[in-house]
Amino acid sequence: MAMMGFSNSGTALSAPAALIVLGVALIGNSSNWNASANSEAPSPCVAYGDSIDVTDFGARGDAMSDNVQAFKEAIAYASKCSVATITVPAGTYEFIPRGPEAGIYLGSNLSLRGDGAGRTILSVSDRNANSNFASLFWARNQDNISISGITFVGNNVPIYDGNGRALNSYGSALIIAIDSGDSMPELGTPRDLAHFIVEDCSFRNFNAAAWISVINYSTTFKIDDVRLIDNEFVSYEKNAVNPSSVGYVSNAISIMGSMTSADGLVTKIVVSGNSINARYIKGGIAIWSGVLGATIEGNTIVDAGSAAYIPNNRGAYAINVYNNAYYHDAAHADGAPMGGTRPDDVHIKGNNILHPRSCGVYVASAGRVWIVDNVISGQSDPEYESLPKGAIAVSQPSDAVVTGNKISSSFIGLAFYRGNHGVIRSTGNTVDNVMPRGFAIYPAR
Repeated sequence: MAMMGFSNSGTALSAPAALIVLGVALIGNSSNWNASANSEAPSPCVAYGDSIDVTDFGARGDAMSDNVQAFKEAIAYASKCSVATITVPAGTYEFIPRGPEAGIYLGSNLSLRGDGAGRTILSVSDRNANSNFASLFWARNQDNISISGITFVGNNVPIYDGNGRALNSYGSALIIAIDSGDSMPELGTPRDLAHFIVEDCSFRNFNAAAWISVINYSTTFKIDDVRLIDNEFVSYEKNAVNPSSVGYVSNAISIMGSMTSADGLVTKIVVSGNSINARYIKGGIAIWSGVLGATIEGNTIVDAGSAAYIPNNRGAYAINVYNNAYYHDAAHADGAPMGGTRPDDVHIKGNNILHPRSCGVYVASAGRVWIVDNVISGQSDPEYESLPKGAIAVSQPSDAVVTGNKISSSFIGLAFYRGNHGVIRSTGNTVDNVMPRGFAIYPAR
């Protein structure tokens, strides 16, 4: 299964040719970052203290005014004047893209703090045709970021390539990324990044490959310590771009390291307490190649890839752990390794998964994975359709532990696919009202 596919929007990221992913992230404050990234000259530093209010820079939460300029000025000021916090009072702040745009860049060492999800709303306007941000906010080569108490709303406007095909590389809310090189020095020099927290936020109506994307394009540096905690994700109709193609993934959260290097890792990931309504997208949480050490715990994921709205079942997984560091092009043997590492040391624990279409939890070609104490109900795809199916489906791990899970009202309970390596240990799982197969072992896929 070729699950690499994120489409190329043409935004300069210096990504590997096999994969271009664009997403979103928020930041503020670093000597490694140049205020010219937002093309604004910061105001002289004054005695604001450790925090500034974005309305002091002209932001207006009136659901009408364009706030792109005001946020750029506040971020540039925070970077220049070592301000730790930007506060965003209650209100609806519009951001108006004028064509396909990259988005707003932020620096390091900043907390972006709203007045509470549902009270502080940052909304991408849909008033201009063919206009969207690749990501509303970016954290590129920046770190030590905290974001809390904000609702982010996308505009669900597709951007098309020259052949009239919609791209899923536009329409993210937040991207955290290390570039592969110094192609845009104003965004900072690629380096090791650490410490990101996004908590108590709400995300709605985005249409990119990932609404929150953490991606490492570097073959040398790593991203460490990312925590996505107690957030809400609500999908809307047509949020999945090109949903009939397996190459166009659509997840609320995506975490990916380098596909071509064993050193370009993403480490120590915590995705906990989130609520994801994935009815109009394909999946909830995706962990890809180059991720070492991830805890996915206590999340609720509902209706991943619902058959009522998504015309193709491939990739309809609530939680997906997949090694995508393989070539699938004419220049290489199909399935040849690209040099990246498979995801390893992944703990999937205590999640509540309702009505997943293909799989509640799908693990393929990963390293060590623990699937423990999850409750999964309503898996609906039959086994005879394409690609693995099951409330829990595991294919060729190096070492998987599947224990204490409760599975009910599904088409297939536990599905294990034989491979040429790896051990699967399954104990203490409960399977109830599962027809026709509560447990099945299949040939390798």
